[in-house]
Amino acid sequence: MKKLNLVLLGALATLGLAHDAPSHFAPRSAIAAVDSSLLAAPQGGISTTNEFLSAMRKHMEIGASEEITKLVRRHSEIATWSMIALCKAYAAKPSERLVNEIDALRVAWNKAEKSSFADNVYEYYSLLDSATKNELAKATGDYINHENALAKARGDDDDKAILSLAPKLLLDAQTLGRLGNDYYAGQAWYGYAFTQDEYFRGDDANLDEAARAYKEVVDSRVRLDLKDKAYAECKARLEQLEKLGASADPSAPGEKKSAITRVGEPIVIPLTFRAEDDTTRFQRPIWENDEAYTSWNSMYFPGADGTSRVSNMPLASAQRTGPSSFVVNSGAQSSEFKMNGKFMPCEVMLEGPNGDVYPWAFIGVTGIATDTFQGVEVNLEPSDTGLTVYIAPAGVLEGELNGETLQIFDDSMSGVWGDLPSSWSYIGMTEDNYQWDMDSVVIGKSKKALPWSQYQEVGGTWYELEIQGSTLTAYPVEMPTGELKLSFKGGKPNFMVLRGQGPLSNTFVDLTSSKSVEVPVGSYELLMGGLSEGKRSAVKKVIIVAGEQTPVWRVPEDEEVEVQMGKPFKFDFIAEDLGDSVQIVGESIAVVGAGGERYERPWNNRPFPEASLRKVGSKRGGKPEDLFSQLDQDTLYANWNRGFFPASLELPKPKGAEDGVEVQLTEKKNDLFGNLESDWIAPK
Repeated sequence: MKKLNLVLLGALATLGLAHDAPSHFAPRSAIAAVDSSLLAAPQGGISTTNEFLSAMRKHMEIGASEEITKLVRRHSEIATWSMIALCKAYAAKPSERLVNEIDALRVAWNKAEKSSFADNVYEYYSLLDSATKNELAKATGDYINHENALAKARGDDDDKAILSLAPKLLLDAQTLGRLGNDYYAGQAWYGYAFTQDEYFRGDDANLDEAARAYKEVVDSRVRLDLKDKAYAECKARLEQLEKLGASADPSAPGEKKSAITRVGEPIVIPLTFRAEDDTTRFQRPIWENDEAYTSWNSMYFPGADGTSRVSNMPLASAQRTGPSSFVVNSGAQSSEFKMNGKFMPCEVMLEGPNGDVYPWAFIGVTGIATDTFQGVEVNLEPSDTGLTVYIAPAGVLEGELNGETLQIFDDSMSGVWGDLPSSWSYIGMTEDNYQWDMDSVVIGKSKKALPWSQYQEVGGTWYELEIQGSTLTAYPVEMPTGELKLSFKGGKPNFMVLRGQGPLSNTFVDLTSSKSVEVPVGSYELLMGGLSEGKRSAVKKVIIVAGEQTPVWRVPEDEEVEVQMGKPFKFDFIAEDLGDSVQIVGESIAVVGAGGERYERPWNNRPFPEASLRKVGSKRGGKPEDLFSQLDQDTLYANWNRGFFPASLELPKPKGAEDGVEVQLTEKKNDLFGNLESDWIAPK
């Protein structure tokens, strides 16, 4: 990846966006400071929220309100974080002390800054209901983890890690925005902007997307009435990008803007619920689209009465009530189930954020004493020490639009239909790569579900779709379109979902749904695909996600763009230099394809490569050695993740390797990919 030239670096430094500038992009993240109270030390002796609040409390004890105003004036950035910290604490556990401190800081802020920021933040946190608090806590935690990871990746100059964080920060920004948290959403947009701008990406920068992200930061600060450093930096950079021709409403060079226009009146459609009882009735863009239940997500109940989360859904929890039974609780609602060893639709009642009660469902099944996991026989039947229930999504809302039946699946298992995909670090994924769980929709008599999308063609008409509760609103729209065509060698993917960028970031298309897929004009990136062969418990499958070199595809109006993936396949891996030897990290091994896409979570298809070592400059490698290790019950019980990867292997360096060594992995006749060979890779 080409880095930014020194002239531009100097220009960014004047805006506080260069590497050594004290800004959001420096490793000392401002938003992390709100939660950890660890800030870059400014002038004046106050360097953390704890120190600021301690000083404020001393002034409160003697009624020195003017001193608090001066404190805010001198340390407005830390006052901002302190206000958020107090309001978050109040939302978690209200108290008279917190009310008094918030009031003191609000009054001081209003005098010192003459803005309504403090009032706006307090009003937001004080009006949160319990369900939104829980969802916000997770969303905020996800963002802070990703922000800290971005800071570490920047410090390590790890381009691959930074690129992998871009879609996560984008999802954080959208989720926090949906929850109405302008401050955290703005910070997430700020981090996402860095992954798109010239400082990091150089000639590969997406300036339109960067401009869009900076505008989101500016707009969020305007809504908060907060003119802080982030506002100033992003406003200045946005203006600079616009002078360079970038647009916050991006379209690819030479293409028309998407110009999506609503036409006609919205159509309001009531939706009815049903529980799906067959994971294979439709081809859906999910991991659990089969009968290999030991590969699915699960609920584990330790002991006789242990508790568990219900997948990744925040609205419910579960508790074991018997040898093969459990109860799902959501608010005041309870639903009890007794497993019978077969696939069982489990219909539960959920209590939503506003106290509304509605049905939801999953398919559950328990294991047996002679089950298999990655080809190894394991005992998964319920016991006194624990109960495992494997689960797959089954909640469906049905309605009719433009003469076509719609069946909408909550395949993300969030308890909400039509929400954005969420990413998870499931077992079997290499580090910094994630599986996306997304809702889907079956249109008409099709046997194939499409990813749920803001813009969807139904019965020959394009619509903008929105679900609120059990009501679907469809707005007829007109837009310029082009086509995407998947060219895949080496198998037939079950699905290949691309996500739009910019104004199309909530648009998702499956390139396997037809030979050529009509899409709104714009830019698209790989979200996730799936490749499998075989049936029932013998299925072999992988998840396909974007890699470091996976391109963005730009679709002009009335043109067809080819998306190339598949063969040639090769291994990607990490080799560590240990001085006198080299270690190949087993859990880093994955297959990559022609488009840089990664094939992750190999189920019943664990790679067993051979490794060869050579001196730099040599044409041939040494004698290959197997990374194969016998997989058994004890190994799996200790670490289920080992079922997806070969063991690590340490190889001694040959004599006379002062100039370094290189490693290559090979495998013959892999069941899904055929013959595999990696590049020669230098250990790090």
